[in-house]
Amino acid sequence: MRELMQPPDQFSLPQTGVSLDEVEMSLVRQALERSGGNQTKAAELLNISRDQLRYRMKKLEETSTAAEAGT
Repeated sequence: MRELMQPPDQFSLPQTGVSLDEVEMSLVRQALERSGGNQTKAAELLNISRDQLRYRMKKLEETSTAAEAGT
């Protein structure tokens, strides 16, 4: 099993707060871009299973669609 890396010190919560869904969506997109769209490699970058990545992608897509419909 892959050894977990310590999170970088650069992750700090802004005083004004942050949307966890937006952070998650950004990380998923970055991993997919870095892996050239390969879901297995993107999941490895995030240290989650491919199924977990697909679940998050679907959840984030639904959240995004709902937000657009409300606008």
